[in-house]
Amino acid sequence: MKITVSRKQRRRELRTSLPFGLVNLHTDTTFMANRSDLGFGDDERTRRFKIAEAKRDGVSIGGKSYSPQLKGWFGSRKEVEEKALAKGYGVSGLVNAPAPEPENPPETKRYEVAEHCVQEAVEDIVQDNQGDVGPKERVKLVEETRTRLRGAQDD
Repeated sequence: MKITVSRKQRRRELRTSLPFGLVNLHTDTTFMANRSDLGFGDDERTRRFKIAEAKRDGVSIGGKSYSPQLKGWFGSRKEVEEKALAKGYGVSGLVNAPAPEPENPPETKRYEVAEHCVQEAVEDIVQDNQGDVGPKERVKLVEETRTRLRGAQDD
């Protein structure tokens, strides 16, 4: 006995068996669909300027759109990802790419209070004590004031 299944029934089974709907697939064709404004919206002045700039620089803009955030033309999802990574950006949305980790993370430096600020604060404390501060006490007071003005920092 042979069982036949109609095309309509096969399509329905295929749609329900997929873990996601086909509408969630983003190809380069669907990514670039309906981008007739080249990424400029109603800004005709900027559109003309960027097109003239691209022609002057020899950039082919056929089938491409401009991204002001990436400052460049793109025609596919891969180009967006490449340009973002080249600039050190991460992107999310129709194109997902994490930002690259910096090769050499910046060294954190301790915040140091300017010496004249420390001295002014010490002078205020000395005046509050009517100048009754000895040289050894003053040295200790300068260090305590510097630490207090610096604030909490990870050592």
